[in-house]
Amino acid sequence: MLDWKLLKKYLSILILAVILFSCSEDIKSEPEIYITPQHEIPNYENTEWINSDPISIGGQVGEGKIVLVDFWTYTCVNCIRTFPFINEWNSKYKDDGLVIIGVHTPEFEFEKKIKNIKKSVEENNLDYPIVLDNDFDIWNEFNNRYWPAKYLFNSEGQVVYAHFGEGGYIEAEKEIRKLLEEKNKDLSNKELGKIENQEIDESVFGGFYAENSGMNDKNADGERPFYRMTRELYMGSERNLSYGGVYCGNIDYYDNIGSPHNYIDDYEYSHNKFYLSGNWNNDFESVISGSNSPSENEYLSFKFRSKSVNGVFSSDNESKLFVKLDGKFLEENEAGLDISFDNKGRSYININEPKMYSLLILPEYTEKVITLLPQDKGISVFAFTFGSYEEGF
Repeated sequence: MLDWKLLKKYLSILILAVILFSCSEDIKSEPEIYITPQHEIPNYENTEWINSDPISIGGQVGEGKIVLVDFWTYTCVNCIRTFPFINEWNSKYKDDGLVIIGVHTPEFEFEKKIKNIKKSVEENNLDYPIVLDNDFDIWNEFNNRYWPAKYLFNSEGQVVYAHFGEGGYIEAEKEIRKLLEEKNKDLSNKELGKIENQEIDESVFGGFYAENSGMNDKNADGERPFYRMTRELYMGSERNLSYGGVYCGNIDYYDNIGSPHNYIDDYEYSHNKFYLSGNWNNDFESVISGSNSPSENEYLSFKFRSKSVNGVFSSDNESKLFVKLDGKFLEENEAGLDISFDNKGRSYININEPKMYSLLILPEYTEKVITLLPQDKGISVFAFTFGSYEEGF
């Protein structure tokens, strides 16, 4: 026979256990996950931010926002060229629910310093949230490989659009508008941008035909004109070998990694390589001028094909670097944005902070040799980039 008293006791315990379990589930219930860890900002609350308190991508998505993540670094000319478009999107759509998060992942060690980043942010009028990714945590979380790189999240936390490098501005804005309109935002009074890619200067086409271009004298007037621009050049030993070959034309560069050496420039210049003359220290990220007394034999030089040339420099102290083109000081119509002229008409840049300097903006796309002559010891030369846009830079 059933013991009703005992059964009643067990039923009471069972009911209490169910109640307690239900209560504990309510207390310990996890918040809804809006985004996968692969596309989040690790440890975002303990990371340095500019223009914002710490925010997460998932948190913004959870509030009904769409999020655009932009990877950049402040000496990258390709990143700098995208800023006007990002600023326009931010101004145009932030009140409709677009949140732009800039992720500053440094290419060089000095780019980790927040004062340098803040100065760039101010100079480029970037007023959206920016997070410092000095240890590449976010970069690795996204498995990113490019500067600049953009990732657009919809309101469900999915990456629905990505773009690497410059260009694609109308395409990207259309994707932003599409997501906002899906949230019933009225954008009828906001005009779509008109620039998809910055215009290549017309002097570029019909110029040089490389051995691997597929173009030559016989087909130069074809429907798809080809031009070849000098690749980005890196000076430091860490990156002095790429899929395109070595960067330095001095053979003894590779026998003197990490130490000062007196170089002799007696080479016939090849494209996509730089050449050293005089005393230089071949360092991890850069080559560093080593002479206390400047001379005509102390220089860094290379042949290039482009319309503009930019260089990344830093210095132990405020320093001067003369700039020559085909062995002559620059004319005013050849000078980049950071070029000055002394009372003898000599063209130079004044290196007073670690950043990218605009050296040349030429009237047209051409092939020439640029020579840089340090006037002080301790000038670090990191990299050179090139452009052939109508507006230069």
